[in-house]
Amino acid sequence: MTIVPGQRRGRLWPSLATAALVAATGWTSGCADPEATSGQTPTTPAPYDPAAGATVYPPRDLTAAVPLVVMVPGGSWVSADPSGMAGLAQALSDEGIAVVTVTYRTATDDAFYPLPPQDVACAIAYAAQVATDANVDPAEIVVLGHSVGAQLAALVALQPEEYVADSCEYESVAADRLIGLAGPYDVVAAQGLALNLFGSPPTGPDDWSRGNPVDQADSRPEIPALLIHGLSDALVPVEFTEDFAAALTDGGHEVSAQYPEGVTHASVYSSEVAAEPIAEWLGS
Repeated sequence: MTIVPGQRRGRLWPSLATAALVAATGWTSGCADPEATSGQTPTTPAPYDPAAGATVYPPRDLTAAVPLVVMVPGGSWVSADPSGMAGLAQALSDEGIAVVTVTYRTATDDAFYPLPPQDVACAIAYAAQVATDANVDPAEIVVLGHSVGAQLAALVALQPEEYVADSCEYESVAADRLIGLAGPYDVVAAQGLALNLFGSPPTGPDDWSRGNPVDQADSRPEIPALLIHGLSDALVPVEFTEDFAAALTDGGHEVSAQYPEGVTHASVYSSEVAAEPIAEWLGS
């Protein structure tokens, strides 16, 4: 785990060890052809350690209860490198929000559904424990994902009990809010690419439905959602977010959906695009 000091903070969260930070994230990082499969049969992947790839961005005020945002990167379900989210994490931290960027196992690790969302659930539990150990009181837990990270974040936010793994040593925590940035929320519509999540040959149709946020949109209607999708996204069609926003609304959720002009799949999670609307939404 890495701790990133901020320019305006008086001190760091205490009792946190340091480690190296990993590099580049996004849909195009390790991106597979939509017609391709992972070509891997599920085996036994290496154990997941949520501390290994985590980076902590402490809030500037450690005496107040603040939102804790857990950021989940994209990577086509074949990579999950959180370093590309560093700019947004730092910008939110400078606004007084606690942030932890995390990673999870993917098809590259022979980890297929339900392991990736289980890892995300464990990472959220880990982030909450880090805050508690540092005597920080998170006012609320917010899970934020970009691209396929948004799909995984949505699964865990909507059905947290589904992804509690015996192997996770941290006490499970349910998210209070969901933020999705350009997510392929309908894995059935994603089809070939989603084989990176479900494996090749794919698991049964029940797993596809369980792993499809659109099918779970009526769960936990008390969870509000902020969805942002750039209108210039050439990789994940904006219809994914439009359809998910509609499903969440039908399921009783309070949804704020934003579709900024000129924003691409890679720029939607930049601090210039996402920091202000996220901070405003969390403040509300």
